[in-house]
Amino acid sequence: MHVVGSDNDLAPWDELAGGDRPRLRLTEFASRRAANLDWINAAFDRARSDGSAGVLLMMQAEPADARGFGVERALILQRAADFARPVLLVHGDEHAFEVEPG
Repeated sequence: MHVVGSDNDLAPWDELAGGDRPRLRLTEFASRRAANLDWINAAFDRARSDGSAGVLLMMQAEPADARGFGVERALILQRAADFARPVLLVHGDEHAFEVEPG
C-alpha cells in the first residue's frame, strides 16, 4: 500500500518551496486512500479465494490510530478478523524492529 508518514500526507507540506498546496495535497490523499482501500480488499479477497494460509501487507508509515490512518487501520483490522488466519503487517516508519502480536 502507498501509506506514507506525516499523518498519511494530511499534514501540511511546510517544507516545499512556496509552502503548502492544500487542494493538491488533499486530492492526492483522497485518490491514494481510495486505491489503498481497494488494494486491501483485493488482497484479502484473493487470499480467501485462493485458500491462502495468510496475508502479508506492507507500507511505509506506522498505521497509528490517527485521522490519516484510521480508515486503513479499521479496514485491515476488520478484514483480518474476518479472514481468521495469520496477517502480517510490515511497516518501516519507526526504523526499529518491533513485534506486536494480536
